[in-house]
Amino acid sequence: MAKSNKPTGHKDTCSCVVCVKTDKNYVPVFKPCSVDGCEKNIHARGFCKSHYETKRVTGKFLDIKNFRTCSINGCNTIHFTGGYCLKHRERYGNRHKDFTVEESEKRLKEQNNSCKGCKKIFTDDRWVIDHDHACCPPRHSCLKCRRGLLHDSCNKALGSVNDDYDTLINLANYLREHYKNNPQFNKQQ
Repeated sequence: MAKSNKPTGHKDTCSCVVCVKTDKNYVPVFKPCSVDGCEKNIHARGFCKSHYETKRVTGKFLDIKNFRTCSINGCNTIHFTGGYCLKHRERYGNRHKDFTVEESEKRLKEQNNSCKGCKKIFTDDRWVIDHDHACCPPRHSCLKCRRGLLHDSCNKALGSVNDDYDTLINLANYLREHYKNNPQFNKQQ
């Protein structure tokens, strides 16, 4: 009888992380989750990652098929609270009072579906609401302080200099000087 390469106490059919790493001949095999109707591959104890984590945290399985989805048209993500998934709750939930889907569509149309900062087109649905922090606290906004829709990176750039106009001008001049003195890095002006 051939000696098994498995660690002590592990069966020949074991596919745990330790066995997979030590067995050079291991070929991954698709094993479906043991929850009826779930076709994901198993993660632990016979369950896919979602069902395993749900069971571990809540102590019971939740039937994913019976969850409500986000109330935004075209978004089929499971809703989190207030009828929105996490992404849309961030955008339309209580943090940004009176910012509705209609308002966002109006703003996107006014901005030609592009960032108000860098003027580049939004290639996906990943934009944020820029607002004046002197009016509302961070991560909240009202109708008075909203300035526009920006890429997340553009919004973070403004935040990192505390919306200071002079600092942004100095940074722009710094880059202009760098490109002028280093033609190999010259960017299209």
